Amino acid sequence: WANAVILKDDSIKYDIGEEIPENNIESYFVWIPRYRYQIWNGDADIYSKSNDIELTDDLTKQQELNQQKEIKIEFEDKDKVPSSSGTTLNSWLTHPAFTSFDSNGFWVGKFETGYNQGNDMNTKINSENWTKNNAEKNENNSEKVIIKPNVYSWRNINVSNAFYTAYNYQRELESHMMKNTEWGAVAYLTQSKYGRCDSNNGSCEEVRINNNSNYITGYSANDESICIKLDCEMTDQVEINQDGDKGYNYYNFNSQVASTTGNYYGVYDMAGCSHEYVMGVMQGKNDNSKAPASGYNSTYNSGFKGSYSDCEENGGAEDCKNDISNTTGKEWPSSKYYDLYDYNSFKYLPHLSLFGDAMMEIGPFYIYRENYNFSSFYADQTLIPVYSNPWVLRGGANYTDVRAGIFNSDRYSGSNYDSTSFRIVLTS
Repeated sequence: WANAVILKDDSIKYDIGEEIPENNIESYFVWIPRYRYQIWNGDADIYSKSNDIELTDDLTKQQELNQQKEIKIEFEDKDKVPSSSGTTLNSWLTHPAFTSFDSNGFWVGKFETGYNQGNDMNTKINSENWTKNNAEKNENNSEKVIIKPNVYSWRNINVSNAFYTAYNYQRELESHMMKNTEWGAVAYLTQSKYGRCDSNNGSCEEVRINNNSNYITGYSANDESICIKLDCEMTDQVEINQDGDKGYNYYNFNSQVASTTGNYYGVYDMAGCSHEYVMGVMQGKNDNSKAPASGYNSTYNSGFKGSYSDCEENGGAEDCKNDISNTTGKEWPSSKYYDLYDYNSFKYLPHLSLFGDAMMEIGPFYIYRENYNFSSFYADQTLIPVYSNPWVLRGGANYTDVRAGIFNSDRYSGSNYDSTSFRIVLTS
């Protein structure tokens, strides 16, 4: 969990131990070192292969299943032969987020990516020049990246613009938009003794939600929900913070409960703030090349070239016959920059997920109030890509109540939406 910064003016040199002034910091990053983890779920191989997964709407059984565990982690470097046999109980697996880039680790944006609304880094975000609405930009523009606390999250951007904004941000550092397995790598490290778990008694604390209604980075809710997570009405959830007394600003010592480490060294905004698009997408239904889908249809899509999953599912319905794929969109990057999921036309099939993505392995899974699919890790919502929404979202938003969390997953079309953001990763 080492921290590093990218400077606004990198011509200025600082001595060891010298404090870098805030007005010369453009972005904060946190180091995620390469590791292997022990498979803790004896049915992990079943989740990866079987369609027969038990789902229940029985509240008592749900509460019994809500037993999140400490994940065992061992650090290693890329010169060691990867542990690749991890598919059964107690076996070990080098996390795939590291093997895809053959790296010793990666630097992850400490906060959701913000939109730099002016040259003056000291401008207060609630001033005329910095507003929530001005951070909603569907554009490919690396010069607007700012990753800091107390800035407006960059929202309303489609996946292709988010990807190329991240990709062109720091090319010499292999910058890219966060993959779904990279999100999983941060989540698993959080759920270990190096994050929010106590190995002495096996207890783990959940990362607190950022409930700031203005999508300001680094905030924390004052309190957890007062109701039992699996037995509460929607009116009983964590109250949305309006920059008042229901949330802690990042610079308030109490905000550290929203960090992946429980202190200032960790990653923020991984529960709440905005939904975060990650580079995880479902493949097209009938595409022999197993190419990823662009999105749902010509209106709701990522901006990448590719088939529309809606038209494929409907078998070329009348309104799709002349509009079955995006032929003018952006080119896809190398496959190492995204996680590809099998085609899925059903609502609940978590076994179609990947090892390490913090979706498949966090079962058992169960249905709650008919419309939601939950996992046994903090009862966070767990939904995977389907034909109508082929792209993965993570973390939940400020209004997602108790369904939000670092193990939350959702799906959408890939198009721009006013509560979706993204995160940047640097590879080393």
